[in-house]
Amino acid sequence: MRRLLAIRAMTTTVLIIAPGDDVHALAVQRRLAEITGGQGRAEIVDLATYPLGGDLSVWINAAGVKSSLGCIAPLPLTYGPDVETRLVQRAASRVDASEIRAVWWRRARMPLPHAYADPALREFAQTNTHAHLWSFFLSLPPSVRVVNTLAAEARAAYKPLQLQLARASGLAVPCTLVTNNTDHAAAFVREQQEHGRGCIAKQLRTTRAAGFLTQEVRPEDSERLEQVRDAPVILQQRLRGTDVRVVVVGSAVFAASETAHAPTSVPDIRATLDTSCARIEVPADVRRALLRLHADLTLSFGAYDFIRTDDGAWFFLEVNATGQWLYVEAAASLPIAEAFARLLWDGVVEESALRLAPYTDADLEALLSPFHDGVLERARATAPSKTHRLDA
Repeated sequence: MRRLLAIRAMTTTVLIIAPGDDVHALAVQRRLAEITGGQGRAEIVDLATYPLGGDLSVWINAAGVKSSLGCIAPLPLTYGPDVETRLVQRAASRVDASEIRAVWWRRARMPLPHAYADPALREFAQTNTHAHLWSFFLSLPPSVRVVNTLAAEARAAYKPLQLQLARASGLAVPCTLVTNNTDHAAAFVREQQEHGRGCIAKQLRTTRAAGFLTQEVRPEDSERLEQVRDAPVILQQRLRGTDVRVVVVGSAVFAASETAHAPTSVPDIRATLDTSCARIEVPADVRRALLRLHADLTLSFGAYDFIRTDDGAWFFLEVNATGQWLYVEAAASLPIAEAFARLLWDGVVEESALRLAPYTDADLEALLSPFHDGVLERARATAPSKTHRLDA
């Protein structure tokens, strides 16, 4: 224990893996500076800059292991993946693995390789860059806190597994069928209609081409139901009630109801931007079952979606291990960013000890404005050699 505390005393850097204009990353970066009195360092690392300008070296010999991670200014989310020039490495900051206290996999992006004319060379460069980076992060010592680990995040991405674990943890879940059998799918949809419940369809894994919104499906949609033969689908009874997002940070639980004010034919709160949030208490039995699920998924953070029906029952829908939560903080005045900073720095979150005022919409806009005014302007500046200069 003394050795671990000594290691913690020496480690002062938190790596936030995200694009440069990710407002969640910027919000937690500021909170880390505030809770540590400026002693803690939060570095936003965008893997898309490797090997376009960022670099990583690892020395392994009889004396031990030493590393040096070179970080340049992260790219904005909208920059790439069509980057075809190298980024000039100016004023790059460097991080040694021995300085790393925690890593937050906020929104990792794949490295963007140099545009070699030969596709085989491009694949070769990208494959080896991936292997180099993942080897580095996977070899960090156990003393480094990771939110969430790559293994936990990958496991939690499987929605059928989420539902089974949620049920085992004591949470209510909607009647569900996961199938690529067209007969089973048609029978399930008919059954939901016969019971007056309606039926919805979800993807097992979201793809850009297919969109991300939940869709309603009816027995007369025979042509759509035939398509499940080639693409398995999640079919679920349609629940009506109040959407609730529950954010779990460590063992701290924050919840807000979401109400849509604009009518939409799509059974998905994300189909409209005209919504409002209000703080809501999670019933004690639901909270206990949720924390059991959180532990079973081995997550440090998760954004959980529920439906609270009109009779007060809470139904688990799904969890997103990299989900959004700042809109909940701003709209419902919940100190989630401070909790996140505490989790990364201290490893635990005491809800009663959170003291900083939650971010407002104006605060979040202010966080982004310096980035857009500065880094984006530098991104537009090009040298004669067509090399983008992104100063750190």
